Amino acid sequence: MRLFKRNAVPVIATDRFRPVFIVVALIIAFTAGYLLLQDVGELRLQTAKLNIEDTRLAALQRSADKEKKAIKLELAKKMPQGASPPEPAIAVLTRLEAAWTDDISLLRVETDLTKGSMQLHINAKSREGLFS
Repeated sequence: MRLFKRNAVPVIATDRFRPVFIVVALIIAFTAGYLLLQDVGELRLQTAKLNIEDTRLAALQRSADKEKKAIKLELAKKMPQGASPPEPAIAVLTRLEAAWTDDISLLRVETDLTKGSMQLHINAKSREGLFS
């Protein structure tokens, strides 16, 4: 059996299946488009949730900043007139380290943040070391 007649254009096997290929390609394209639209919708939903959380975080940050300012103002009001602001603890410890000698040992450090005070318990081998 021949696929073509004499003096006729030969029939190619893919010509018979061309409509099937077109239908399959259209089904694949519509399926891919549908899945892509679902992903875009999910992305929009997640973006909306992220924006809501971002605004909540900004509001919390603003309230925390207001509370910090209120605490600083309250501490400034409690400080006596003419008193200088308290020195940072690291500056105090740096000055202590500069004056430290080998015959002094640190036993304990107690801090009270509400009062802004620090107590050092030390042990000295000599009186000169203690008062230096």
